[in-house]
Amino acid sequence: MGTTFTANRTRGLHLGVVDTVVAVAAWFIVFTGWGQHHASAHHTLTAAALLGVVQTTLGSALGAGAPWAGALGAIARRRVIRAGVVTTLVVLAVVLTGPLAGTSTGVTPARVAVGGVVATTSVVLWRWSHHRVIGMRCRRGRLDERVLIVADHRDAHDLLDLIDNHPDTGWRAVGWVEGDDTEPLLTSARRSGATTVLVSASALRRDHVQGQLHELRDRGVRVHLDAGLRSLHPRHLTLGALGYEPLLLLEPPRFTVVQRVLKRALDLLVASVLLLLSLPLLAIAAVAIVVDDRGSVLFHQRRIGRHGVPFDVVKLRTMVRDAEGRLADVAHLNERTDGPLFKASRDPRVTRVGRFLRATSIDEIPQLWRVVRGDMSLVGPRPALPEEVSQFDDRLMGRHRMRPGITGIWQVSHRDDPSFDAYRRADLLYVEHWSLLLDLAILARTVPTVLGRGVQSLRTRAVPSPEPVLP
Repeated sequence: MGTTFTANRTRGLHLGVVDTVVAVAAWFIVFTGWGQHHASAHHTLTAAALLGVVQTTLGSALGAGAPWAGALGAIARRRVIRAGVVTTLVVLAVVLTGPLAGTSTGVTPARVAVGGVVATTSVVLWRWSHHRVIGMRCRRGRLDERVLIVADHRDAHDLLDLIDNHPDTGWRAVGWVEGDDTEPLLTSARRSGATTVLVSASALRRDHVQGQLHELRDRGVRVHLDAGLRSLHPRHLTLGALGYEPLLLLEPPRFTVVQRVLKRALDLLVASVLLLLSLPLLAIAAVAIVVDDRGSVLFHQRRIGRHGVPFDVVKLRTMVRDAEGRLADVAHLNERTDGPLFKASRDPRVTRVGRFLRATSIDEIPQLWRVVRGDMSLVGPRPALPEEVSQFDDRLMGRHRMRPGITGIWQVSHRDDPSFDAYRRADLLYVEHWSLLLDLAILARTVPTVLGRGVQSLRTRAVPSPEPVLP
């Protein structure tokens, strides 16, 4: 297990060295590039080196030097920012009192303030880029964090699914113990070669498991505690204490008037522009639908919107004219067996033109008018059918706090996943995590996702769909 401790410490040391170089360079550039002063290069470099070392040392003391993986990299970046702010404030206080002020070093309050912002931003950007590279290497299987799971049977499978669904974390499960085994956790971790132990809430109820966590930590094994909470944003959780015991405070999501106005403004602006630009494409698609299958161009269907208010969603028709009447005939093709939704990747009701329209999401373009009207949003939970909503539990009904969206987390990340659980997690994740930046990120991912599916649909030859077995 000494190898585990050495590996984690070495990785953290490498990050700390690069943090220091980046911070020192940023401080030096600010001190030498700000106007004319009489400070010598030697004194300026000394001041920059001192401030850079202090900043990164403080960051390491706050835990920013830990080689966090996956989404946990955000923890390190927050600690880097905290260290930069504290360093800047402390140095400003010292400069204002006089000991470091003067032209010999070029250190002035204004330079310290700007230098603190530049140095902190530089380190955060370097950490972000490093984190992205590590994430790509993890997804390709080139790096991994060996994880031992301590949980009962149900929680273990849940955690295994989470790890499998997030390869960018670099986590790879190498073992699972229930926590009531006679073998100590340290021995199990050493035998499996684990560098991290993930302990579920079910295992934490066992006193002897809690007693062994300190030993794992002291031997350099990283310990993560799973509270069993799903689809909750970390910003809604606050670490508190009851006496000296840790306690989690769950705060409700808050959407301010300003946030809602900005989201609505984004919807109106983007939807209006896209709708006008896509009119020629809509005309071509309409002609193709009529030539291919005759009948109406548009498809209307009742969906449930914000606050449970029903509305009609409008799309380009991609199925045969009597598709809804034939639903019972294709029920056996449903790939979503763990929930109320219907999904068949090779639905025989889809027309030839419809397959292309679906793959490229051209059939969704008429919904932009619903966005302009205010029934929908560009980004949001998938608009559900009334019969689907009737089977939602109370937790999933919370998705109706937001307007349904044309695109969303499920569409860009799990559209080809038939699991209802993935659909559920994606919708709840969006409602809990919502921000304007998240909307912009999903819109940015939607474009390459749609283009990629369109190219793939052109390259792939159509395969005859299986005919439904009629009763």
